[in-house]
Amino acid sequence: MSGDRVPISAEARGRFRVWRAELERSSQCIEDIFFGERFGAAAGDFTQRRGKGRERAAAHLRRLAESAGARFVDRTEGRLRWAHLRVDDGRIVPVLMTVDRANNGFHPWVLSPSDHSLQRALQRAAPGLDLTKLIWAAVDSARRISIPFLLSRTALDRFRVEAGEGAFACNMTMIEVLGNEMPIIEAETWLSRDQMSRIQEAEVVAEGHPGERFDDVYAEFREEWCVPPIRRSRRELGRRI
Repeated sequence: MSGDRVPISAEARGRFRVWRAELERSSQCIEDIFFGERFGAAAGDFTQRRGKGRERAAAHLRRLAESAGARFVDRTEGRLRWAHLRVDDGRIVPVLMTVDRANNGFHPWVLSPSDHSLQRALQRAAPGLDLTKLIWAAVDSARRISIPFLLSRTALDRFRVEAGEGAFACNMTMIEVLGNEMPIIEAETWLSRDQMSRIQEAEVVAEGHPGERFDDVYAEFREEWCVPPIRRSRRELGRRI
């Protein structure tokens, strides 16, 4: 992409460094809560109790996680999920945290933007861009993308995922987490809508129908393996491409 040959401005790099430092601090606070004794005890109550006991435990878990800054994802009868951003292997990685009876733990989730892509967004977007909101918008879009569209209309090494007033240029890869494989989308750069050519606009993956979305494929992989229990060391959250 010719625009990516233009150097990233010192202002964009500086804003990114400030944001990334704050992200590392907030991620540490969230993970301190997740690995704490109170959260572990409440998670045990949630998975083992029924009725009012489970509901009290769920409310306690949500207060602990969300007051620390974790993003609530969803709740089913016996499962709670949150997500947060962390810096891992030189990339920003959304991490999903699950509490349920069969499978408590953490792992990388759906989409990982490179530092370069986020600096390009700061450079190309309107002033005041919130990188955290941009990443979550990309994650939400990635969860909904149409797998049939992706396979028939684009290529796994070149497609785009909507986020904010533009889209991330992405590729699909497999990562290994504790010996288990799962697909993940890597975002390598970002363009605003008014900067895209017709060809680039055609690479933006449409939203899929239920059963044909990336989230559904992810769920199939997720059912095949277990992630480490929440009481284990945070160092066990591996990420190898």
